[in-house]
Amino acid sequence: MMKLAKDRSSLFLHLFFICVIFANFAFWTCSKDVLPKWDNVPKPPTMDVAAFVGLGDKEVSYRLYGYMLQNFGNTGGNFMSLKKYDYASLKEWFELTRGLDARADYVPFMAAYFFGAIEDDAARLRYVIDYLAEEGAAPYPEKWRWLAQATYLARYKMNDMNLALELANKVAALPGYVAPWARQLPAFVELKMGNKQAAYEIMMRMLATDGEKLHPNEVNEMIKFICERALEKKDAAKNPLCQNKK
Repeated sequence: MMKLAKDRSSLFLHLFFICVIFANFAFWTCSKDVLPKWDNVPKPPTMDVAAFVGLGDKEVSYRLYGYMLQNFGNTGGNFMSLKKYDYASLKEWFELTRGLDARADYVPFMAAYFFGAIEDDAARLRYVIDYLAEEGAAPYPEKWRWLAQATYLARYKMNDMNLALELANKVAALPGYVAPWARQLPAFVELKMGNKQAAYEIMMRMLATDGEKLHPNEVNEMIKFICERALEKKDAAKNPLCQNKK
């Protein structure tokens, strides 16, 4: 009797597991093409809630949210185009992470080179540019690079020369160390806009105030810009700076 009961119990378990396998296969067959619905970029939490995610360590929260931002549209089998993202909400997330770690460059880097890679969508790109301009004005070393990147996006991706010039002038006016090429950005934008005289004056002013501090190669490039791009040939021929150019 005990053996018969044991055999029945074993048979029941085998049948049960076979039924579970078939049920699992049936469920997979019916649901394999069903993907979770992507509700786009959600609104960010408050700063207190964001800090709690890292158990009170804001830098940990910064990194966790940065990783989440990187994968917003690539979860649950979804691979969303950047053109489908809500960039207004993204900018709010960018600003939230700045409150968690103002010195870090992970999120600005992602904003500039990942989210800023969107093509032919000036309305969305403007949110990235505005964020980078705010980030680039922060009083920390090397932050000026994000303001320079915002200038690049405005000029080459949005083709908005007025905005590019506005941002370029902000780069040039930043206190502290800013690379010479970044302080020259207004001249490049002015030249693109056809304002050769303005480009010439900017470069000449830089040579007068900073020429002695710059590397000779940088000085030579500035002179080349003045003589070959900012000045007409007839004016360059009469300019003493260009006559002495090697």
